[in-house]
Amino acid sequence: MRRFNFRLESLLRIRLHRERVREIELARATGACVLLEARLRELREERMEVQSCSFQGIPYPVPVLLVRNAYGLRLDGEIAAAEKELEKKLQEREEINREYLAASRDRKVLDKLKERRARESREDRLREEGKALDEIAMGLAVRSRSGERG
Repeated sequence: MRRFNFRLESLLRIRLHRERVREIELARATGACVLLEARLRELREERMEVQSCSFQGIPYPVPVLLVRNAYGLRLDGEIAAAEKELEKKLQEREEINREYLAASRDRKVLDKLKERRARESREDRLREEGKALDEIAMGLAVRSRSGERG
């Protein structure tokens, strides 16, 4: 009997590759978002520390407070820039996620088609084998009847 051959196997492989590429892109984008979120947390924590006016109950001198205030303003700018960058990266991640889902859906369609065709091929093969066995059985029955008569 002949083996099942899915004629769209090369297209299925291409779609599987496309899905894997999108999955890797999605992982990279997610990683970038996670790193930015961690950086934002660090900046916000540092900003909270800079806002304090004393250290262990001892107030800072005015020049130190001025420097700390300037540093706090710089941190505010970095936080704002990091928030904008994170928003941009999240939008990019969302777009990549949509592309990944589309690639995954396209591959799954071909997988289902391949499964259905394989099942149909197997059923056809079983039908053909049944017919062949029936013909053999009929031939044996005819021979045994002709042998009884002769």
